[in-house]
Amino acid sequence: GILAILVAYRVIYKRANVLIIKNMCMLLTIGLLILTRISYNKAMRQFYIVIGSAAVTMVVPFFISRIKFFEKFKWLYVGIGTASLAAVLLFSTVINGSKLNITISSYTFQPSEYVKIIFVLAYSSILAHDHSLKAILLSAAVAMVHVLLLVASKDLGSAIIFFVVYFCMLYA
Repeated sequence: GILAILVAYRVIYKRANVLIIKNMCMLLTIGLLILTRISYNKAMRQFYIVIGSAAVTMVVPFFISRIKFFEKFKWLYVGIGTASLAAVLLFSTVINGSKLNITISSYTFQPSEYVKIIFVLAYSSILAHDHSLKAILLSAAVAMVHVLLLVASKDLGSAIIFFVVYFCMLYA
């Protein structure tokens, strides 16, 4: 499976960063090996998730590179991200001292995971064509709201990730 991912990236995306792909596959392999030692069934379930995720990562760049309207929805991205993190703060229960998950019926998910992608889309669409001080301050305010919501729900790991992503994107 991991070898197929490496070959598929080489064939489909010839200009993809090989170092990142190899590191991703190395970390996946280590994780699957460790999980196999704990539980073979859980490792197989995780392997199927890896294969599905790899299939998605093969398709998403194709569409993103051809669709140019993503930058028009900056306020939608900001609204969805902020609302999702606020929903965690308001409706989640405290588990081990922090509010991370939302449970709907029997399905539990962590909104900060998909908000990371939405945050990058919002930030990049805010600064897509405007690099003025006003746009930078606006993007800083958006980042600050996201980070403060995460700190309020005591999801400090995600707050640090958002903070670092903000500065890396600002630098880039």
